[in-house]
Amino acid sequence: SEATFWFRLSVDNQTGQDMVWYLEHQYAVIDEIDFYLPTSNGYLVFQSGDKRLFSRRPINYRTNLFPVQQPNGITTVYLRVRSKGTILVPLVAWAPSAFERHKNIDLAFNWCYYGIMLAMFLNTAIDQQVEKYKAESGREPSETDYEKIKADVLANIRGTVQADILKEDQGQNTCIFSIEFALKMMG
Repeated sequence: SEATFWFRLSVDNQTGQDMVWYLEHQYAVIDEIDFYLPTSNGYLVFQSGDKRLFSRRPINYRTNLFPVQQPNGITTVYLRVRSKGTILVPLVAWAPSAFERHKNIDLAFNWCYYGIMLAMFLNTAIDQQVEKYKAESGREPSETDYEKIKADVLANIRGTVQADILKEDQGQNTCIFSIEFALKMMG
């Protein structure tokens, strides 16, 4: 949908003092999301979304994360959401210490996941070239041939893995490889 949706959220701070917390919108591939936080001078507006520069986000994180400094009592905040794709609005309120624990676990999981995916990709790339060698030569590669195939595959991967901190126009990690390499891998 290309429509704009507004969401209102009222939060009651009953601590008797100012409170700092984060509001996370966990659906990272939303085009535009604006967070309106009331202040004594009007509204403080934070902008995020995968169609906006990553460097402009209020907090450097892979999802849309907004800082909230809330006085005692009820505060009503607003979210403006717009996207050409599916609009999901899963929200999580985090205490700063809880978010730090979550972020560390999330980061460790992502490093493991992408490491495994990269290892599987490289192994498959090497296996495909070994199969191509067997089809062309009609024999199994020797240990020397296998090492040469492996070195050739690894030398010809000219892709880059970019974390979302480096990716200005998307809110997700991407893996980019040259067309020449992709065509070699397809045979």
